[in-house]
Amino acid sequence: MRKIGFITGLDSEAKILRPLVDGDILRTAGLQTGAAERCARDLIANGCNLLVSFGLAGGLRSTLGAGDVIVANSVIAPDGTSFAPDADMIDKLTRSLPTAQLAPIAGSDNLVADIQTKISLRDRTGAGAVDMESHHVARC
Repeated sequence: MRKIGFITGLDSEAKILRPLVDGDILRTAGLQTGAAERCARDLIANGCNLLVSFGLAGGLRSTLGAGDVIVANSVIAPDGTSFAPDADMIDKLTRSLPTAQLAPIAGSDNLVADIQTKISLRDRTGAGAVDMESHHVARC
């Protein structure tokens, strides 16, 4: 049986999930270096065998707008390492969220705010969005 653990970067992101998930399986990493990985390892130690990184991300494609939902079909770490999410979970999410876009998520250890850096990251990785937690969670 799967026990899913959820990790967000910010309290505002966790607030969205709190009504939907048990507090024992929801962790907020904050902005500290390595916090998302520590949260992921804590959830694993508490019996979670599937981890979900949930939250806001920076769009890298012009076809994305504010509020669009992306389901990651891969997570690409800053060093180029690519992680493949659970295929069954991707299938369930895309069926449950029919307007969601399936795309890679690029990980960054720094905030990516300027357009040239976003374009470069998109061109280098093919990612649809960038965030600061997913690659740390994927390593676990």
